[in-house]
Amino acid sequence: MAVISYSYKADRNKKLSAHFKVKEFRCKDGSDKILINSELIAALEKLFDKVGCDTMNINSGYRTDTHSIKVGGYAGDQHTKGNAADIWCKKGGKRMSAKTLCCALEDLGYNGGVGYISDTAIHLDVRGKRVWFDETKNDRIVNSWYQYFGIMKYSSCSSTANNHESNFTIYVVKAGDSFWKIAATQMGSGLKYKELAKYNNLRTSAVLHPGQSLKIPQ
Repeated sequence: MAVISYSYKADRNKKLSAHFKVKEFRCKDGSDKILINSELIAALEKLFDKVGCDTMNINSGYRTDTHSIKVGGYAGDQHTKGNAADIWCKKGGKRMSAKTLCCALEDLGYNGGVGYISDTAIHLDVRGKRVWFDETKNDRIVNSWYQYFGIMKYSSCSSTANNHESNFTIYVVKAGDSFWKIAATQMGSGLKYKELAKYNNLRTSAVLHPGQSLKIPQ
């Protein structure tokens, strides 16, 4: 791992990659020193490309020990080493679902730390081993984000001349679900309920039944 020490005063506008600059990873306590692992930047860029977001926002990057303890972390955690970032993404003017980001990292075969923080935010780190967790429930994820969220991953090939691959996930309807609710949680916005219904060849007025499977476009 290549952890580099930067100075906010001297390096804040230095480009780390196509989408990130040093200043985005500064500790919120205003410290000049900023530690950033180059492998973290590479991982963020891979996720950026995978989900096709418009922006990826660093809510928390490097932290001093004191600040990490203040915000609920601990001295010596991955943020204090320059190995971690808490992020949220925007696409089409809307915040992307954290579930989409977590599952995208699973698709990439990501072998590092991934944490579900909220509906739209996740933690990502390059600690060198797979540790997946849900901060909202203090749960450790063992197998799969798809399994944890109750969705099944599907991939099908279209019959077009170019045989392009079309990716989607399968969502199993639960009691109380509606097109609006499912679109909001799985597609990032309830306003996409018409798109969801059309994608499944259903009318928006169709009654959904628990156990029913719906395709969620990715």
